[in-house]
Amino acid sequence: MASDTTPLGRVQVELVGIAMDEALNQAAKRLGVVRKGGASGRGWSRYRLLQKCPRAYYLRYFAPKETDAQPMRHSPLELGSCWHEFSAYYYSNMMAIGMGLHEGPAPSALHAALLETDADPIIVAEAWRLFEAYADHYEGYGDYLIPLAVEELALDKATKHSCRYDLIARVDADHPMAKGMEPGVYVVEHKTASHINTEQWHLDGEVIGQIMLWKAAKLDEKFGPLVGVIVNICTKGKVPSFHREIVTPPWEQMAAQTQHLRAWDRIERIYQIEQWPRSLAACYGDKFGPCEYVEECRE
Repeated sequence: MASDTTPLGRVQVELVGIAMDEALNQAAKRLGVVRKGGASGRGWSRYRLLQKCPRAYYLRYFAPKETDAQPMRHSPLELGSCWHEFSAYYYSNMMAIGMGLHEGPAPSALHAALLETDADPIIVAEAWRLFEAYADHYEGYGDYLIPLAVEELALDKATKHSCRYDLIARVDADHPMAKGMEPGVYVVEHKTASHINTEQWHLDGEVIGQIMLWKAAKLDEKFGPLVGVIVNICTKGKVPSFHREIVTPPWEQMAAQTQHLRAWDRIERIYQIEQWPRSLAACYGDKFGPCEYVEECRE
């Protein structure tokens, strides 16, 4: 284990058990259901890693097929992945109740199934602690989000750009907790964070991309016009806090995002020709500590 006594903090820990993505797949299989979350395909997380370090991008998306390169450390994103999956089960059941359908496995069932896998129990326990606090908070105050879809996949067939919406929800004007909000359909993006930051989401590639893909994937025909994105933040403190930031960037941002993603597609081909150079400036970050592939590059 790493020397940090808070293994989910800034210092990543050595792998204990299997990666969370595999554990969630195994847990879903144990419950007899299809995994709710997961990668979307060519989403923003790929571009974010490409911009951070071409070598890490290669190791994540190409090397496993050729050299079996695997991360030596747990990614700090695994906590968020686990929390997301608990939330997906939670809102799926809420949606089923609203439609008069049979409920699926509860988040507690997923928690129990994860503990039967070889997932790192510390990560599972922390994700469950945060989710329980979240559910208690919004059940106590009365959640104004009316779920319409959970883990909805969006794909622009022309560009192959994609995303997976954590939650699509409707907000009604007459709900007492939604005062001042424009009623209508929102994308809800779940985030676990060390603290509440309201500024960073208004120029976040993932959030802008979700709005960009709404019409391209023809989701306006399925759910109606999109009002904006609600960034649903849960902090990771001893006493979690919660905030929902509404993001409605100007439509010019969508055109810019489309143009810039095309540019990054061209840059990716250059990186490939240059055999995926390392970005040593990204080996140790201020936020999450060492890159999960730092030993691979050092050796």
